[in-house]
Amino acid sequence: MEVVRAGEEHIDRVIDLWEQLAGSHEALDEAYARCNGAGAIFRTYARQCMEAPDTRVFVCLENERVLGYAIVAIQLHPPLVADRAYGFVDNLVVDLLERRKGVGTLLVESAVEWFESCDVKKVELEVAEANESGLAFWRSQGFGDFQRTLLRKL
Repeated sequence: MEVVRAGEEHIDRVIDLWEQLAGSHEALDEAYARCNGAGAIFRTYARQCMEAPDTRVFVCLENERVLGYAIVAIQLHPPLVADRAYGFVDNLVVDLLERRKGVGTLLVESAVEWFESCDVKKVELEVAEANESGLAFWRSQGFGDFQRTLLRKL
């Protein structure tokens, strides 16, 4: 297995994997319900991320088959914070049939290496509270609680 920057040749598979992610999140909570045309919107977003200088889309390949992908970006906290720059893991998806084989870990390692090369000192991400396997994975990668996002449905 190897991790590389995603190219146009990977976009269809990235969209397929995003559909897996979106479907699993919808099953967790209706707040994650996709809008009409979500796949096409995500395709545009993924392409923009592939071109943005402060963002990377990584894919994990085995025999040229995409097993998973990650979208990561360097973002800034408001100017009130001393250490403003941080890495943000926007998406990380591993095909359901490829989980627990090291794909996610390779993607995280690639993201961390890129963040470190950009002198970023911390990485943040969001995980649905109900996503027990996701929480377990991120904890196994050295992530811990930082802050919580609360929701009130109206």
